[in-house]
Amino acid sequence: VELFGFTRNTLERITPPQVQTVIEGFASQIVDQTEEHGHITEAALEGAQGEDTGRLTIEPGGQIEFSGAHRRSLAEIERELRHFLDQLSAIGEANGIIFIASGFDPVRSLDQQSWITKRRYEIMRPYLKNRGRRAWDMMTRTAATQVNLDFRDLEDLAHKFAAANRLAPVAAAMF
Repeated sequence: VELFGFTRNTLERITPPQVQTVIEGFASQIVDQTEEHGHITEAALEGAQGEDTGRLTIEPGGQIEFSGAHRRSLAEIERELRHFLDQLSAIGEANGIIFIASGFDPVRSLDQQSWITKRRYEIMRPYLKNRGRRAWDMMTRTAATQVNLDFRDLEDLAHKFAAANRLAPVAAAMF
């Protein structure tokens, strides 16, 4: 899940230094991290019992992305996501930041976006420049939710694929 951070008082998108403050709020859980240009750009998280609880990644426009660990049930996923969102909310509260899962930032123009300095984005930005007028919007002004499902065998895959296709219109209507 990707979320936009906004300053509580001005409703401006958070800046790269504020993004770092958010990431550093998870410091007690970070067991591995990637640093680029002096900033944490990815971090593996671990719970109190030493279990894998997921990964934080910074997206090009400063969106915070949480990728949960592999789980066997929706209840486990919900519990893990709720724990992350509660922590994120507390970090935001302490730093004057609110987080919104809106899908797209329609308020700020592309010129108003702060790009995160990350090697991958230094390659992607020029590459995507000529790939459509909305390519940079996609990188900096969107925040999505993705789901990955594993499968046991082809029959299990067929059941999950059919269920996902039946539920897609419901999910689209909800969001």
